[in-house]
Amino acid sequence: MGEYRGRQGCGGGRRFPRGGRAFLAAALIGAAMLPSAAGGQDAPNPGLADTTTEERAQAAPATGEQPRDAPSSEVGRPPASGFWAGMSQTAVQLRDLGLKGDMTYKNFSFFKDTPNDPRNFGNEGIFHLQWDRELTEWASFSIKGEARQDDRRFTRGVRTRVPDNLLHRRMVDLMESYLKLTLPGDTQLTMGKLIYTWGKGEFYSPTDNMSPYDYLDVIDRLKEPVYSGELSKTFETSTGPVDLSVIFIPFFTPARDPLAQSRWTPATTFIPGVGDSVPGDVNAQRRVTPGREAKNMQYAVRARKTIGKVDVSVSYFYGFEYLPVVQKNPTGSTTTFVPVYRHMQAPGIDFETTVDKFVIKGEAAWKFGDRELKDSRFQGLIGVRYTRDDIWTQWLKKLTVDFEHNRQEFISSKNPQFIVSGSFLNGFRNSGSGGIEFEFNPDQTFNRETKFRVAGSVDWSQSANYWLQYQLTVKPVEDYTLETGFDVFAGEQTTFWGEWRNNDRFYFKMTRLF
Repeated sequence: MGEYRGRQGCGGGRRFPRGGRAFLAAALIGAAMLPSAAGGQDAPNPGLADTTTEERAQAAPATGEQPRDAPSSEVGRPPASGFWAGMSQTAVQLRDLGLKGDMTYKNFSFFKDTPNDPRNFGNEGIFHLQWDRELTEWASFSIKGEARQDDRRFTRGVRTRVPDNLLHRRMVDLMESYLKLTLPGDTQLTMGKLIYTWGKGEFYSPTDNMSPYDYLDVIDRLKEPVYSGELSKTFETSTGPVDLSVIFIPFFTPARDPLAQSRWTPATTFIPGVGDSVPGDVNAQRRVTPGREAKNMQYAVRARKTIGKVDVSVSYFYGFEYLPVVQKNPTGSTTTFVPVYRHMQAPGIDFETTVDKFVIKGEAAWKFGDRELKDSRFQGLIGVRYTRDDIWTQWLKKLTVDFEHNRQEFISSKNPQFIVSGSFLNGFRNSGSGGIEFEFNPDQTFNRETKFRVAGSVDWSQSANYWLQYQLTVKPVEDYTLETGFDVFAGEQTTFWGEWRNNDRFYFKMTRLF
């Protein structure tokens, strides 16, 4: 892809990919689509203004059309007209067919060069289209497709693979898509590509082991679906209902690690995804993923119940950790370093309860390596979230403060043949993570929604190192969301967050739901 030099007075001669200009043009066109305050926006639905696309779809009448009643403050506003009216009508027609989706533009602007990647700008365009359909009273399906492109070399081709162990994202892909059946006894069977999110942690959950992450951008990470089947049923007991889920995953899907020539791979290592624990001048080979043999199938089970005012879950996972460790293979006078995946058995438990304005939560997992790497670890977290909506100023609608402490301890000694100290989970061996969020009163900001959040994580396992994010989220009209902010990294080069200290950046995201 061709490149040109920017002017010295604007970016100091840093490179800007030509493909980014097309994305910027798309962003300007999208901004032009925003209706004016004089009456170009469609009438909002106050009951749905703060909900997700899925929640809006569930709240819709049987016809799929969204209610469009305007609040009293909006009465008399001229109806939408022209292009915006056409867009609104198109969205309603799509919902009538059971279709919904979103379009997102992202820009990332870095302030410093890195040895692995001198590019300072990155742009992404993403399009999702989802079709939900009820076939009978006992059968329904959902299909979600994705089309994306970027100028950060994250996306390549349209070829797919089962399981998905490709290094790059695909330009066209099938995301979370499944068939759901209601069996006798009110048992639910769901089969397809599914995303599982277990646990209570916002930054890292020890019991969340089934669906891997896409770490091509470590901070802007994506949850990936896995081919699987799930049986779920609610049992009535003398002490109340118990929700039981059993999951079967026939193929292992690894996390998508940063590319070798990426600013998210430290220059001190040749092995992406395992941190800087591996020297950069060693004989390193490509990762080895588990095959599709029956012995590599994965299983999980979870039971959930409310005891008094406490929600409790007990779980068990049998399978592979989706992030690699490094195996050292001595051969004569040389040693080869190979990324491999540890197999483990992981019983876990989590809880959450509300006390006045506080939500208190906790989670723990015991991970026992049961094959080549026979180390055992305890991972846990304790957290609290405080929410207050009776704020002392008319500008604020809600204040939220949250904090989590993560801890990891080895129960049994580590195998010296493996290097286990370089994965992305190591930022949570002894860490504090959290944030503070201000949600402003719409009457004062003239937006549907305005939030400002400061979040971050501090790693205490080494000399102090941290990541901070400052984020402003604005919903100027219904179905549009704008996000902008900064990511900041600090610490010594050899620490978890410090290895990315040259990745301070500004970002901007615009999403349109339909």
